Amino acid sequence: MGNTRPTKLPSLVLSLYKNNIGLFLRIMFPVAFIAIILNISLFYYQVSRIEQFSPEIKKRAEHGPSQSDVKNLNQQENRVTAILNTNIGIIPISSNVYRLMTSDRLHNIWSPNGLETTGQSPIIWQIYPDPMIGKMNDLDAWTWSLNFKTIDYNPLILLLLTLCPLAIVVLQKLPDPQVGDMSSEMSSPTAQLVWKNTLDKIFKIIITTILFVLILEASQFLYALCVSVFPSFMKFIPKIMFLIILIPKLYFMVTLNLYNQCIIFENRSIIDIFKRSHSLVRGFRLKFLSIYLQTAWVAAVLSSVIMGSAFVILSLIFTELAPIRDVMNPLKFLSLFIGGNVAVMLPKTLSFLPTVLILIVQGIVSVLIIPFWAIVTTYLYKERLAMEPSQ
Repeated sequence: MGNTRPTKLPSLVLSLYKNNIGLFLRIMFPVAFIAIILNISLFYYQVSRIEQFSPEIKKRAEHGPSQSDVKNLNQQENRVTAILNTNIGIIPISSNVYRLMTSDRLHNIWSPNGLETTGQSPIIWQIYPDPMIGKMNDLDAWTWSLNFKTIDYNPLILLLLTLCPLAIVVLQKLPDPQVGDMSSEMSSPTAQLVWKNTLDKIFKIIITTILFVLILEASQFLYALCVSVFPSFMKFIPKIMFLIILIPKLYFMVTLNLYNQCIIFENRSIIDIFKRSHSLVRGFRLKFLSIYLQTAWVAAVLSSVIMGSAFVILSLIFTELAPIRDVMNPLKFLSLFIGGNVAVMLPKTLSFLPTVLILIVQGIVSVLIIPFWAIVTTYLYKERLAMEPSQ
């Protein structure tokens, strides 16, 4: 038996998280440190690219403001500013885009994840669905939407590699943990022992993780293909696009999300890993989806609350962050606890220290969220194993 009732899952997740967060952080630290450093480097690489005036921005400007505005835009120095967003963190944008945003001719360029012109990548485990509701002004926005996430497709995605070692710990902490071929020494796991049992499969972990992400993005590729082949459909596609992207992504996310446990606890080939996850999930997709949605909502709230709190605290230290404090009234801050999102566009670029601190907080948020997925998916994996007929 050994099955835990589904109603006990939230308390079980919180208990495992609270009792083992120190070990989780020690396991994740090497990967998290590298990921955060790379994320900071990428941010400033994006800044350097924005400083080289983007032809795409210039083309977009020509369809909005008057020709005189375009001439003035081209004559002005192209600097970098940023959007602060409690759901994402900090996004670099061109100051030319800022000038266009504050003009009377361009409105509604906001999207749930920032400006369309920022080139932001999709977000893993982002479970839409739209529409979002909220208030959007020229310089700030408040929105609420089922826009759940854990980490962006930036260097922080490396944290996905920690799901396998985290799963080892979680399995040992669950009742009746005898699964797979884990050695008896793992009965009292340490960070060193966990990584020792993980590194011999690290190549398979990396390849499988990359394939998992690519499979999730298959619907994005399909959409891009449709737009390139049938550009005239662009005006009709927004509603269809939602289904083209959402349905396959949800299906593969639910069906293949036990791949980490199949890697670390079972001796299978890469193809068989995905087949095994599909087999375990078969007949329980709606249950898994429901649990993932609840977990994702908790992740979204946790992300927004931590990021919003960090913005408020840092705004008391750095005056250049005052705009986010000015728009974050008590009601908006409380809305973060139900999935609200506050965003503000800064009039000028931030200095190095507050920028780096915000990026570090963004990394910390991702580190704090990943163990939730490890706990939930490992619990579901063990539960499904217990339900399989003995051979």
